[in-house]
Amino acid sequence: MGLQINKSSLERVYLKGSEVVNGRNLYDQATKSIANLKKALSFMEKYVDMKSGVVKQSGLEIEDVIQKILHDFFKYENNSLTGEDDDSEKVSNYFK
Repeated sequence: MGLQINKSSLERVYLKGSEVVNGRNLYDQATKSIANLKKALSFMEKYVDMKSGVVKQSGLEIEDVIQKILHDFFKYENNSLTGEDDDSEKVSNYFK
């Protein structure tokens, strides 16, 4: 986890060249990032007590919680949050 966002990472994902430093593009990307963070936090509430920071399900480590949040986010992005579980290989490839 813990990746830094810099010009080269923005170029790889969304934009090319001078478009990256355009103020409007940076604002739009920041807005999307904030929305994604809020959604990830809402998924986190299912697995972690937000007041105490303790994992709700016994036996889960923080890495397990992160994987569950990523899996929920994948299902959300693919409009299948209420459907059956997705293939774990498909989910892991989505975040590479």
